[in-house]
Amino acid sequence: VSQSRYQRIDKEYTMEREDCKIVEITVALWVREDADVGEVVSEMNYMFEHADIVDSEIRDINTEV
Repeated sequence: VSQSRYQRIDKEYTMEREDCKIVEITVALWVREDADVGEVVSEMNYMFEHADIVDSEIRDINTEV
C-alpha cells in the first residue's frame, strides 16, 4: 500500500504520493454567457460538471512540472 499525505496550502488540498508524479492539465470550459465564472469554478466538481458548464476540452497536458 502506497503512502499518501494530504497538505493544506493556501486553502487548497494537495496530495503527495511516493508512487506518483504531478501532471498539470489545462482545461477550457464553455459556460453560459450570464454565468458567474468565479462561482462556477468554486462550485464545480473535479469531473468538470456544473449546471453552467456547457462543454469542456483538455487543451494542454504538461508533464514537466
